[in-house]
Amino acid sequence: MNAAIQPAFFQQAVYIQHRDKRMIVIGDLHKRFVVSPDVDTLLTAMDEADRAPGPTVDGEEKLIKMDIP
Repeated sequence: MNAAIQPAFFQQAVYIQHRDKRMIVIGDLHKRFVVSPDVDTLLTAMDEADRAPGPTVDGEEKLIKMDIP
């Protein structure tokens, strides 16, 4: 997380309820920050999830297996 350029005008955080067509003010913003995800950690987690064995089904050994590129 890094400090960002501070706003020169009034800003608020809001929650929009599309179903009810309402906007709820959560609070005023006094400082801003830039938050960046750890991309390496995300990619590693995705790779591990792809390698993990999926759920098994009774009789799976009788099913035709397809190679998906």
